[in-house]
Amino acid sequence: MRDVIRSLAVAAALAIAATTASAQAAPAPEPTIDCGPGTSNPNCDALRVRSQLFDGITLTKAQEDSAEAITRRYRAIHQQLRAERLPVAAYNAQLLGLMAREAAEKRKLVAPEQLSRFDANAEALRKRNRELLAETQRRIEARQKGGDPASRPAPNGGTAEPRA
Repeated sequence: MRDVIRSLAVAAALAIAATTASAQAAPAPEPTIDCGPGTSNPNCDALRVRSQLFDGITLTKAQEDSAEAITRRYRAIHQQLRAERLPVAAYNAQLLGLMAREAAEKRKLVAPEQLSRFDANAEALRKRNRELLAETQRRIEARQKGGDPASRPAPNGGTAEPRA
């Protein structure tokens, strides 16, 4: 009877060891990120910015890895900035500065012949970000005054269509 129990214990220990070894050997698959239209996921935002900055530019694996490391570092800084709960204007100013520093670091990654393309991409992104932040600030200020039509339901029961 003791031999049977000992055999079962050894078999169980081997099974646990084998399961643990196989779990450690196989890396977990990377989670997929849904970045479809209208998604407001910080990971998606970082991917969009990266793709916009490097649009039309072919990167080597080393450049891609460096760009990803920069993205991760600035994502953490951005999360800290959001946690500070600054007034909108102060937050926007700091965010634009943060994005400019990130783009400057990423600019160092591209080859000299790619700089003009990168600079054009960065300028288009800066313009778009300024416009988005200004619109966000306008909506917040209007909401605080109770006058933002976009934050109130439509008078016709919530649809965007006018009543006939």
